[in-house]
Amino acid sequence: MAALTRRFFVMSLIVALAVLTACVRTACAESRYDVLYFDWVSTIDEARDHLSSLGEGVLHEDEVVHLQVVSRPASGYGVIYRFPRESKTPGTQEHAQSLASKHAARLTGVSGSDEVLASVIPAGSYDRLYNVSYGLGPNFAELRESWETVARMLGPGVAKALFIEHTAAGNYALVYKRYGDSHSSAEVAKRHAQLLRKTNIKAANIEERNNHIVWTGSSSPIDGLPLKEEPTEPAPAEAVEPAPAEAVESALAAEPAPAAEPAPAVEPVPAVEPVPAVEPVPSESKATSKYALRTGTSGLKSEINEHIQGLRRRSIVASDEQTSWLVYDLKRDVTLAALNAEVPRQAASMIKPLVMLAFFHEAKRGRFIYGSKSRSYMEAMIQRSSNSATNWVIDQVGGPASVNSLLHEHYGELLPQTSVVERIASNGRTYRNKASAEDYARFLRAMWRDELPMSAEMRRIMNLPGRDRLYDGAPSIPVGTAVYNKTGSTAMLCGDMGILVARSSEGVKLPYIIVGVIEKQVRTSHYGSWTGSRSKVIRTVSDMTYRHIREIN
Repeated sequence: MAALTRRFFVMSLIVALAVLTACVRTACAESRYDVLYFDWVSTIDEARDHLSSLGEGVLHEDEVVHLQVVSRPASGYGVIYRFPRESKTPGTQEHAQSLASKHAARLTGVSGSDEVLASVIPAGSYDRLYNVSYGLGPNFAELRESWETVARMLGPGVAKALFIEHTAAGNYALVYKRYGDSHSSAEVAKRHAQLLRKTNIKAANIEERNNHIVWTGSSSPIDGLPLKEEPTEPAPAEAVEPAPAEAVESALAAEPAPAAEPAPAVEPVPAVEPVPAVEPVPSESKATSKYALRTGTSGLKSEINEHIQGLRRRSIVASDEQTSWLVYDLKRDVTLAALNAEVPRQAASMIKPLVMLAFFHEAKRGRFIYGSKSRSYMEAMIQRSSNSATNWVIDQVGGPASVNSLLHEHYGELLPQTSVVERIASNGRTYRNKASAEDYARFLRAMWRDELPMSAEMRRIMNLPGRDRLYDGAPSIPVGTAVYNKTGSTAMLCGDMGILVARSSEGVKLPYIIVGVIEKQVRTSHYGSWTGSRSKVIRTVSDMTYRHIREIN
């Protein structure tokens, strides 16, 4: 009897310890916190835009890797910073609050919004999202072949969301980013595995990760390859090696936020897109040389104008906002649509390809070697829109004044409305650098025609994968349409400029330029929703442009 009692006591103790351990684990799980950015949104495209904007000069690269898109049934989709659970401080409330405050300050600096754009949320208050993987390994070439096979066999619906990612462990992964729940993604993986059964490609359900994307359906097989490695460049004469990216960004002074934005007055909708008061043009040079764009006529101009006027009537485009549009057919070498294209507007990050031009001009004349170090800065500047990388490139040329002088001395006929007067501020706000839609189009046309120094490398860099407003979210534009672009966003500007290479029904390449810029006179107080809404406007115009290109070809 005593032995039985002791045995019962031991068993009870074991059960009690197990329950206690489970309670402790539950308490630990419940005490974990993460950071939510902006707010919950209704569509996955909006969440992906938010994710992209955080990676463009707001958060540092070592922070971006911890971002994830998640869902919540009653709220929609959101972007969170998910603390690594294996770290010494796995998302304690204090740690999460500290990070949220720091990131909220950065976002406020960029947006000028009174909103709290980064907040603490419990780690268990959202659902993680899942994708389908078709292979993982160190061989990029093998996964490129698998990409072609999967895209062909599973169709355009999968292909447009099919990416090759570079993982934190140094491998490559072929992933269909469907952003579904675990159960539905597992079911899709089973169906895809069955469809791919005659190949050596397997399909598996995997958790969504914000890995670096290295290949998409808009990548060019030719321009997607890096140049052959060159020797590491020496520091340019009179140039000082810049501090690391984090030090550069933190050293720049923050600008004071202006007063809150007043509600815009209701004004009559004009018959055509309004042109603002004439602004001083930085150069008197006229684009009358080989860089001049050929004028032409098409129904696309009136189609774009009618669409924008309809948005104005519905207050989707506000009365204090001006727009510029330019579409240029590179195959026919003629303008298809131009609205306010000659007006200089805030450039934001769209100035960065022009900074790249200044650097490559100096590299071509032998001032410095373009090697692995400068290439990494150049890729960070364009693909990830890194502000510190941009400032490094500007500093190598000699500062904003030197960049501006070089561009106007050597490329005045190409960029007559361009003005580079400041570095990129640490908070991402840059309103004084300006360029026109015509400037961007002339630059893109000259780059496409190999008329600029290192044009092939420019195309490679501008073709690196990234979220855009010309191809992503434009439903009519198919997989296989190569994209060479650069976006720009501030609390007063939303834009994109690039080249898209469509194909006719016979497979003939149809390259064309599209530039769309929406400029606001007063900083928006709702940065996330404003940039999301205006991004959608640009995507819609890009979609109708693609349809027009196909119709006339």
